[in-house]
Amino acid sequence: MKRIKTLLSFFALSALFAGVPEAQESGMREWTVLVEKKIKGEFVRVEGDKVVLRTPSGKIRKGKIDKLTSEDQARVRKLAQKQQDSSERGGDLDEKFRKMFGDELLTTEGEDVDVEKLAGKTVGAYFSAHWCPPCRKFTPELVKIYKEWKKEGKDIEIVFVSRDRGEDEMEEYMEWGEMPWLAIPYESEKRDGLVSDLNVQGIPKLIIFNSKGEIITRNGRGFVSKFGTQAPEKWGTQE
Repeated sequence: MKRIKTLLSFFALSALFAGVPEAQESGMREWTVLVEKKIKGEFVRVEGDKVVLRTPSGKIRKGKIDKLTSEDQARVRKLAQKQQDSSERGGDLDEKFRKMFGDELLTTEGEDVDVEKLAGKTVGAYFSAHWCPPCRKFTPELVKIYKEWKKEGKDIEIVFVSRDRGEDEMEEYMEWGEMPWLAIPYESEKRDGLVSDLNVQGIPKLIIFNSKGEIITRNGRGFVSKFGTQAPEKWGTQE
């Protein structure tokens, strides 16, 4: 389940990219120029023949798309098409989820899945790791309940946020637990960012969000352990 980092390449950064004010955030990634220089930034949008990025410092930089490698040009077209499709659907995926999890998630088989799959669903962010005994105890319980939710037609999705010490450990854990849900790629900065943003201090932790990206409960684990498949009817009503 090794992911190949997507590198979008630009020619002569100082000449092609000019700083302008802030813009909307998308998935942070590393962008590489044809002369092997790199810039870290997030895809924001396409403007004519240019791609717009936002750097970690918040500056906006623009570069001509035709200066990218063929692979990276394809990436830009894909991201731009996703934006257009979302706009045409009225933006049914709350942007909070895209900011939390990034543009793409993974299946246990290592397949890329568009974060758009979370649209309109209740979402649980599951912070866990294979080295953690309480996690190894809770994960099979959550897998069983999750499968029951799916049989009952509940619109609930789980996103695994690995706290493993390496990508291999994350893969082992997902396979060991037969996790049927999605995961943030190990190399994604969203993993550590989410831990910080949500102030996760211990694992296992299951934080439940409504379809608007608002927290319903930070104690999803407790509700699942106590109420099983009936947890969705209980969380948010008591802590």
